[in-house]
Amino acid sequence: MVRKRDRFWEYAEDLKGRFKCKFCQRDFAGGASRIKRHLAGVKGHDIDICKKVSKEVQEEAALIVGEPNKKFKGASTSNRDKEREINSTSI
Repeated sequence: MVRKRDRFWEYAEDLKGRFKCKFCQRDFAGGASRIKRHLAGVKGHDIDICKKVSKEVQEEAALIVGEPNKKFKGASTSNRDKEREINSTSI
């Protein structure tokens, strides 16, 4: 099954392993996740923030970047939860 192309590619030109932002015209290494971080203005992921992106696209990208990975949602249990479980079964 072929994976669907991320819709944020509409804001970047695919340069095969790199991309060029259609807002600021800068090119970067990486793929869709780096495009979203660039457009969202997320610091700390070794990519510059786009200063020319529209507010609407920036907010949309920030919303997507801020979502937890649904694949792992609920898969981990905190140590506190494990401790409660142990304590409740040992009584």
